[in-house]
Amino acid sequence: MSLNQIFVTGSIIIFSLILPAREIAIAQTTDDQELREPEYIAHRGASWLVPENTMASIQLAWEMDVDAVEFDVFLTADGEIVVKHDPNTERITGVDGHVEEMTLAELRELDYGAWKAPHWEGEQIPTLAEALATMPKGKRMFVDVKSGTGIVEPMLQIFDESGHHPHQIVVIAFSYELAAKTKRLRPRTPVYWLEGFSQDDAGNWSPTMEEVVEKTVEANLDGVNLRFVGPATNREDVALIREAGLGYYVWTVNDLDDAQKAIELGIDGLTTDRPAWIKKQLLSKNGWRLLQKP
Repeated sequence: MSLNQIFVTGSIIIFSLILPAREIAIAQTTDDQELREPEYIAHRGASWLVPENTMASIQLAWEMDVDAVEFDVFLTADGEIVVKHDPNTERITGVDGHVEEMTLAELRELDYGAWKAPHWEGEQIPTLAEALATMPKGKRMFVDVKSGTGIVEPMLQIFDESGHHPHQIVVIAFSYELAAKTKRLRPRTPVYWLEGFSQDDAGNWSPTMEEVVEKTVEANLDGVNLRFVGPATNREDVALIREAGLGYYVWTVNDLDDAQKAIELGIDGLTTDRPAWIKKQLLSKNGWRLLQKP
């Protein structure tokens, strides 16, 4: 079954959520505070509707006219780079295997779609190069790097071979060492440090925003990409990000109230499993005035 057939038979409501690419929006809150529209980033592609981190998921996200697609990558045993979130294959394929210990050919013997719904049976694991090749002009891809620092050089080579402008491919990573190495080797590539934050029994969050900002600046990274909890939701903490001149992205926001709070805090981008729905709801909630792009 094709993507277009899926739209017609099961998800036609998606089309009502898509806005023309030539338009941008500026929001007004009830107190006339102007809000900046964020970059809408499809988490693992259109993962709410189709199998995550597949070509189908990525292509559907582009058809929704998202600003960017986020996906995860690992280095395989034979030096290929594949799009996959978990280090193990079992959750998605039902077969127990470690991505970094398998070759691309072995990984492609597994099914990455049937777990979501029967009509997705036969979806294969994509490579980084295949995913990058789908990117339309004017869009971006956020590459969440899961392997160790040894992936950086071959990954950057694939970026170069893709033919895309360096600013179109954004690297994000929980590994501070990997983020710092990527920025050092390729200064023109945007690099954001991922942080999830944890809370102890006394209610204290770790790390502190001061620590996150200090390390991000030290490595000359472009900004932070934070789970939208704790310090990431606090206006005083967010002010520290801005005072340091850093970009501020959040993940993974699927709740409308959280999305509203995030744009009121002035985020640059919002990663979500439901990009078209979130965008539509924020437009409606804030009474957006649509303006033509210059």
